[in-house]
Amino acid sequence: IGACEKWSALGGIVGLCWNWDAPSGISSIWADETDFSLSDTIPEMNLSELALMSEQEIASALENNQISEECAAILRDIDSVSEALKRLSDKEIPVLWRPLPEAGGGWYWWGADGAQSYRWLWDLLYQRMTEYHQLHNPLLIW
Repeated sequence: IGACEKWSALGGIVGLCWNWDAPSGISSIWADETDFSLSDTIPEMNLSELALMSEQEIASALENNQISEECAAILRDIDSVSEALKRLSDKEIPVLWRPLPEAGGGWYWWGADGAQSYRWLWDLLYQRMTEYHQLHNPLLIW
């Protein structure tokens, strides 16, 4: 983030890509190197409700078996990257933000379970970042 701040100060356009290690299980971006399954992570609950949960609500939903530990791990990772991007947002630095790239190939865990699971994750990421964390500086690139 510090390098992004410096680059912006020099007049550069900040661009970031997120090749996200699996949030739980065997850590890898590669579908064939992790045991993480995105489709097994999607809870029954409404996506918008999930995206807006506070840390306390996530803990409660986890305790009450409304979400899995894997789903909670996804939310924690989104929160972590959002906090980093918030530093740039606070300085009004726009970011060309490319999370979850090349999902159609199936080689990354986020695309390996098909379009429906990927879309759920993309929508969760977008809503959590823009509505819960109030980030408006990332310009999302698919």
